[in-house]
Amino acid sequence: MKKNKNIFSIKNKICVITGGCGGIGLALSKAINQNNPVIIFDNMDEWENFGKDWVTDVVNQPIDTLSKGYKRRVGLAQALIHDPEILILDEPTAGVDVELRKNLWENVKELNKLGVTIILTTHYLYEAQEMCDRIGIINKGNLVALNTTQKLLEQIETKKIKFKVKNLNQFEKIKLDGVKFSKINSQIVATYDKSKFKFDQIIDVVKNNAEILDISTDDGDLEDVFIRLTKN
Repeated sequence: MKKNKNIFSIKNKICVITGGCGGIGLALSKAINQNNPVIIFDNMDEWENFGKDWVTDVVNQPIDTLSKGYKRRVGLAQALIHDPEILILDEPTAGVDVELRKNLWENVKELNKLGVTIILTTHYLYEAQEMCDRIGIINKGNLVALNTTQKLLEQIETKKIKFKVKNLNQFEKIKLDGVKFSKINSQIVATYDKSKFKFDQIIDVVKNNAEILDISTDDGDLEDVFIRLTKN
């Protein structure tokens, strides 16, 4: 096999950010190690746009004196300096504050719009559902699902409707074969197979026996899909 002479050019197109504070060392280059200060390169557009603001207030401080959150900021900022074509994020928001998490996802979305391929590994399923166009679910080392986010969510068979009612005096009369009704405080919760019942059917049964004050629905989320695929 002919040796690829462009291996370094390929590596320069990829950046990996590993999870946990201990992984920060892998994200930092030899030029910026744990004992050296944080440095900002004003002539780098990518840094200016996506990373500079994250570490401006800790410039010239030794990295090993920074908090876990700021160490993560340095690693993430440096990952974007060379404008990678592929960005691999391994648990990028573990241990970071709300402001950085929000800022990070805004910038990741912008990078994706510019053509950067983002590969994200996370245990926060709500993040995967919000951020990813395509999701793979791994259980015990096996890939148990791989599809678009929308297609995975379409696998959810059950739906919940929550009714806030004036009183529950007639709750025992609220019945419909195939639908589970339960009461929680001043709410009635109907759980059913959305392929077998229409929304109006459920509402009619409840309003005939209780005065409805408010209605909310729960169509399920990626966590429901994950539990169904991995419970066995």
